[in-house]
Amino acid sequence: MWLALANTVGEGGAELLRALEAISRFAEELRVRLSGTGLDGLQGTLAAHARLRSALEAVSSNELDEMRARIAALTGMLADVAARLERLRRLKEALAR
Repeated sequence: MWLALANTVGEGGAELLRALEAISRFAEELRVRLSGTGLDGLQGTLAAHARLRSALEAVSSNELDEMRARIAALTGMLADVAARLERLRRLKEALAR
């Protein structure tokens, strides 16, 4: 097929043939890489992308913002606890002397 195409295009056909072969090799390499990750080639990857998009669309920006705020608050509370524990450790150390 590639040779027939190259012969019909003329002198630029060899360059076209090399470009098409490079694309073909890349597509095969991509298929192998994707299959190696558990995805069934490009089609499997596109199907996984569609499933992920559908799942993520179910989570609103407001929900994400609320969770981000809760995590930030919890981080602050845990930092407070860590600071208190450090003060308690120092106090225990001072009393042990």
